[in-house]
Amino acid sequence: MKTAMMKQDEIKHIILDRVEESNFLLVDLTIDNAFNIKVYIDKLKGHVSIDDCIRLSRQMRGQIEEITEDFSLDVSSPGIDQPFKVIEQYQKNKGKEVKVIMLDGATKKGILKAVDKTKITIEETITRKQGKKKIKENISTDINMSDIKTTKLILKF
Repeated sequence: MKTAMMKQDEIKHIILDRVEESNFLLVDLTIDNAFNIKVYIDKLKGHVSIDDCIRLSRQMRGQIEEITEDFSLDVSSPGIDQPFKVIEQYQKNKGKEVKVIMLDGATKKGILKAVDKTKITIEETITRKQGKKKIKENISTDINMSDIKTTKLILKF
């Protein structure tokens, strides 16, 4: 008889395969001991639709039912107000304004200019006084991924 951990591993494998085949990004996946499964997906271009979530959920459901009949499955996008969790979210949002909260509590806001596995670069606009005038200046700041607590997209309406 399969243990709960073995079933969870099989379910993870199914989900990873379906997400990859459907050309989505897996942002987050949780499976608790009661087999409440939450799958958060994104796309490199565009936004995830409700139809995308329904279609992917249907593709997974049949295979998961072969492993366990007692489960719940929730497939959704992480939401634009949620912090980035995978590097692909940083790459997708290059050129957009982000708010970065550092592990030390410092906050930086700016345009996300570059992303690699170890760091991001944002362009911040700072205002400084020069005599009686205020001068705005853009500066590039490199931030190590290991120093980031959260990064969120700044929404403008």
